[in-house]
Amino acid sequence: MPVKRLILMIALLVLVSGMNNMVKASEEAVYGRIQFEVEHSGDPEVRQAAEVLIKKGILKPNRRSARPGAGETNGAGSDCFVSFNQRFLSNILEQDQVSKQLPSDLRELNVVLAESCINISGRLDGPAFVNPKFAARLDLGYFGPNCFKVRVSEIKLAGFGASLFTRLISGYIEDAVKRAFPKNCATKVQTRSGGIIDIDVKVDPEGFVPGISKIGFLSDAGIRENKIFFCFSIPQQKRGRR
Repeated sequence: MPVKRLILMIALLVLVSGMNNMVKASEEAVYGRIQFEVEHSGDPEVRQAAEVLIKKGILKPNRRSARPGAGETNGAGSDCFVSFNQRFLSNILEQDQVSKQLPSDLRELNVVLAESCINISGRLDGPAFVNPKFAARLDLGYFGPNCFKVRVSEIKLAGFGASLFTRLISGYIEDAVKRAFPKNCATKVQTRSGGIIDIDVKVDPEGFVPGISKIGFLSDAGIRENKIFFCFSIPQQKRGRR
């Protein structure tokens, strides 16, 4: 069931029946999907429905995670916090260009880390010396323990269909994620209506933060205040153990 329909259906049932505990059993399984859609959706219906569920106490973070509050960007609620700024992204992009890690059909790629997303733009190496310009928005959000999602949306490609761009940019993002999380990283790419590309990522923190995956897990991820961040947490019962 599409996430939007799921959110609206649950909210409607809550309003009609006044039930406060109707989705408790399934909350853990669907919370990650609902949370991502609410945080990254421009649809007012989704946001209004989510407000109903939050007020009723039905939508709450997974208690096993240690996600920071909406305004917290220093990882105070987690055991390990890693963040990246614009300078870091620019250096990585420059290294990829020098080492030819960029797809051959990408003639130019610019990456700008904004307040809550990444704006990308550039040019493709098209046929007959035609280099169409493109632009898109990248969102990154937590999707559950050791999972996060990258969404590519608002794709603009002058004079060409988006299929080539979709293949190029999703392939590059997949490769970049697997280089950042080199151990047991799995990705799943889905193309949705409206030209949206969703890349679901499941990671093993071991390759990213040495030693933590044996006792901890990825507990949050996102973009806030012009920084990409990843939070890792250790369950309370495992603290002090090695």
